[in-house]
Amino acid sequence: MWIDWSNNGFDALDLLGTQVVSGSGGTATFDITPTGAPGYVRMRVACTYAELNDACGAADYGHAVDFALSIGRAGWPCYPLYASGTSAGDGIDSLVLQSYTYHGLLEFPYASAHVENEHRYDAGASDVIQIRSRSATPNSYTLMLDMNNDGDFNDPQELVGLLSNSEPDQLFNFNLDIPAICPPGQHWLRVRCHPGTAMLADPCQETGFGNMIDVLLVVEDPNGPCIPYSPAWTTDGDFIDGVQLGGAQNLGTGGPFGPAYSAYLSPAISVIAGVPDTLRITGGAFAGDSYSAWIDYNGDNDFDDANELLGWIGIADPYAVGELPFTVPNGTVPGNKRMRVRCSYGVVSDACATMGWGETEDYTVYIETSTGVLAATIADLRLLPTTDGVQLLTDASLIGNSYLLLDATGRTLATGRITADRTDLPMIDFARGAYTVQVLHGDARQVKRFVW
Repeated sequence: MWIDWSNNGFDALDLLGTQVVSGSGGTATFDITPTGAPGYVRMRVACTYAELNDACGAADYGHAVDFALSIGRAGWPCYPLYASGTSAGDGIDSLVLQSYTYHGLLEFPYASAHVENEHRYDAGASDVIQIRSRSATPNSYTLMLDMNNDGDFNDPQELVGLLSNSEPDQLFNFNLDIPAICPPGQHWLRVRCHPGTAMLADPCQETGFGNMIDVLLVVEDPNGPCIPYSPAWTTDGDFIDGVQLGGAQNLGTGGPFGPAYSAYLSPAISVIAGVPDTLRITGGAFAGDSYSAWIDYNGDNDFDDANELLGWIGIADPYAVGELPFTVPNGTVPGNKRMRVRCSYGVVSDACATMGWGETEDYTVYIETSTGVLAATIADLRLLPTTDGVQLLTDASLIGNSYLLLDATGRTLATGRITADRTDLPMIDFARGAYTVQVLHGDARQVKRFVW
C-alpha cells in the first residue's frame, strides 16, 4: 500500500508497507496516519504474487486499485470529493480575481488552492469576479467565504453568491461582496461548480461532477490596522504559543495549521509609562524563528512611528520562552493602545510586511501614567519562591505599607501589611499562572509581577 502524501507521484517514502496474506479470503491491515497539509491524496493498493516495493513496478500476477482520500484538518476548509470531476464537461474553466487568472483543475483531485498572489479587501468592500464555465449545462457556481475559518462555509453570510450557466463556455461576472461583519484575517474564498441549478444543501457535500478553486484572501477592518499576509502562515510550525506581560498571560494558543492572525483585544493589559517592563513570548514548534513587537502609542492604526517598534528577539528552541524588555516612553498619552506581536521566519521590523511563514497576534494595552509610582525603588522589592508560596522581600523603608495581591485579570486575591523585611504571600490555594503584587504608600504604589 502507498499513499502519495505530496501529490508528486508514488515514491519510496509513500510506501506504507507490505503484508503477506495466506489462504483464500485473508486480510491485510495497514495503519494510516495522515501527514502534511489537508486536501486530496491518492492511495494505491496492489496485490502481486511476489513482493513489490515500486508502485509502478511490473508484476507477473495481480492487480492494483487506486482510491481517493480526503484529508481534513480543524480550521481548514472542507474537502468534498468529486467522483467523476470534469469528465463530462462540468466545472470551472477559469476564474479572474483582481487581474489574476486561476484555471480549474481538469483531473483528480479537481480542486486547487492558491496562495501565490496577495489579495486584499476591506470588510464591506465589493469587487467583480469573472468566471468562464466549461461545456456542460446547466451548472451551478457557488461563491463562499469562510469568515470564521471553521471550514464549513455554512455560517451566516458565508454564502456570497450563486449563479448558473445557460450555454457552453459561458463568460459571466460574479459580484464579490465582502460582508461587513467579516473579521480581520486570512480567509478562504471558494468557487465551487456542481451540476444543476439547485443550491447545495451542504456546501461540503460530495457531488459526482464538477470542480472547485480556493483562493486565500486578506480581509481588513477599514477602521483598523493592517493585517500582514503570510501565504504559508503556521503550516510548518511558525507560530506564537504564548504571550505574557505583567500579570496577564495568553498561553497555549498556537499550533501548526492554526490561524495566521488573531485579535486578543480584551481585557486590556496594564503597563506603566516610564517603568521598565518585559514581554515574554513562547515560541512555536519551528526552531529559530524571530519574534517582533510594536505598540501603537499614538493610536493612528499603524506601527510606523518613532519608538513603536519595541524590538525583536530570536527563540532558538521549540516552545522556548524569550524575553523582550521595553519601556513605554514617558509622556505617552494614557489609555488603550494596540500591541502587535509577530512570529516570522526571518527578522521583520515592519508590522505590515508580507512574510512567507509566521503568525500575528494583536492585544490591547492600557498605558498608565508613571505619576505616583515608586519607580526609583523597584530594585528594593523582590520575590523569593518557597515550597508553599512566595516571599515578598522589601527594604526596611517599606515596613508599615500595605500590599495587594492580584490575579491576571486584576482581581484582588489578598491584602495585608508589611511588618518585616520578609512577607509571606499565601499562594498554595491559587492556580499556577501570572500574578501581581502592589505595595501602597499613600497615593504612590510599587508594582511587581511574577509567575507562580
